[in-house]
Amino acid sequence: MQSISKILPFCAAALWILPQSSQAVDIEGTFTSDSAFPVRITDPSFYTLNGEAYSGEIDSDTNLTVNGILSSYPSQNIITVAASSTTAGNFTYNLELPAKFWSKNVFEVYTPITFSVENFTLNLRESDTSHPNLIIYTGTNSTLNVRGDFLFSDTRSSTSWYQTRLSFSGNGNVTIDGNFTINSQIPKPSSHALNCVNFEVATTQTFTVGGVLSLSNSNGNNNVFRTTATSAGTFTRSLGGLQITQRGMIQLAGNASAVNTTELIFTNSGTSEYIGGLLTRDSDGELANNKLNVRMTANDAANGRQIMRFNTTSGWTLDSYVYSDAANALNEVEVSSGRLDLGMYGGMKGGSLRIMGYNRPSEAVFSATGTAADTEIGRVVFDTMSFYRGTVFFDLAETDGDFIQVDGAMTKVAGASPLVLELNVSAYDLQAWIEASESDEWSADLMSFATEGSNVSADDFTLKLQDGIAGKITISELDGISTITANLSIVPEPAEIAAAIGLAALAFAARRRRG
Repeated sequence: MQSISKILPFCAAALWILPQSSQAVDIEGTFTSDSAFPVRITDPSFYTLNGEAYSGEIDSDTNLTVNGILSSYPSQNIITVAASSTTAGNFTYNLELPAKFWSKNVFEVYTPITFSVENFTLNLRESDTSHPNLIIYTGTNSTLNVRGDFLFSDTRSSTSWYQTRLSFSGNGNVTIDGNFTINSQIPKPSSHALNCVNFEVATTQTFTVGGVLSLSNSNGNNNVFRTTATSAGTFTRSLGGLQITQRGMIQLAGNASAVNTTELIFTNSGTSEYIGGLLTRDSDGELANNKLNVRMTANDAANGRQIMRFNTTSGWTLDSYVYSDAANALNEVEVSSGRLDLGMYGGMKGGSLRIMGYNRPSEAVFSATGTAADTEIGRVVFDTMSFYRGTVFFDLAETDGDFIQVDGAMTKVAGASPLVLELNVSAYDLQAWIEASESDEWSADLMSFATEGSNVSADDFTLKLQDGIAGKITISELDGISTITANLSIVPEPAEIAAAIGLAALAFAARRRRG
């Protein structure tokens, strides 16, 4: 046997020829008002390493930090650019801005460039402008790809009024594989009606966030999500969840003469919640007929859930742009995977509700919900409803419950399975309600629809009930409106069943003796 000392050199040689893992390199570049604009942040010569000029390349193991310290207003519109296709590690962009800094492209991806980074962190550290509009622009056929998370943090110390404002513009594509977060943490701003987080996805054709898009601020102000620019067309926004639970505003920005449609596609793997308004452009009282389509296509059907609670607002105005509540802007609502909970304020109505699951009914769930946080019971109204396979979940109380009102037809598509109606009521509560009503059963109206044009019957629905409850579906018709009702009763306990059988047996025996 060879000695260990003879084998070790060969082992070392074998290890030497194996691929060596790269070490992350942190490089940093700084520009000021005296710099030549636009600053090319994909040029390695812009950076230093440990205070010395950087002479290496930029790759996925290179972390970039860019510091922009501007003391005067730059005349150029473009501040920094990705001028060549680049794949880097983390990208941190720190900004200190002068007065009158409005609507500048703080970062632009040239056509047809791809700029790919691991995590993108944008820090607004100071600003002498109350509402600087920081624009990230992607040119035609260009792509900004963030393989991890995107974070915009506004921590300026100014005591003036504020807007934490970020816009994506251009005709390119933006893909964030992880979470997208805007976090405004301004400690002591002065009071102002326009204090808010103001986030806009303008002409960008495709905007995709694989994780959750979250907007929040520490001052209890509005959180605005403007989904399009003023131009006509259809714009797709794909999100792994929308989390805005404080004074949210989804704004549809098409002009009255150039209306547009937002396709809001949810691919959730967990639960996210939106609480706020749905607004559209208002031109002297004429509301632009912009539309929002909501499509629930969860990547994780069992756990993906989006809650949308729509409330009335006081409207919103910035410069000449006015937005007002749009009670009829919600157009198509479709659930094919995961669960969607929808709350509507009184007077709001959607276009069509479609439940189009293609696997188990439990993997495509719709539920009405309340408009306030932590409320469960709500009423929604749609023009039409259709289904193929899925579940509608109903929260019930003794004198109230979820209700779906369909002003037009309810239809099942070809090959449809019975729609599951799952009722959230326990046998304990139901027993109390039945006793209070001094009846043998308790009934709840669940849905109504126009009889004309509909093709459903009671056999097209099935109840999913908690243990100890029995029930059946009935459909009644009055003045052209059909109403689906669940009639519920308590399943007798085994002892009660045995006693009933015993009494029946005694009665039968008595009849035989008399015979």
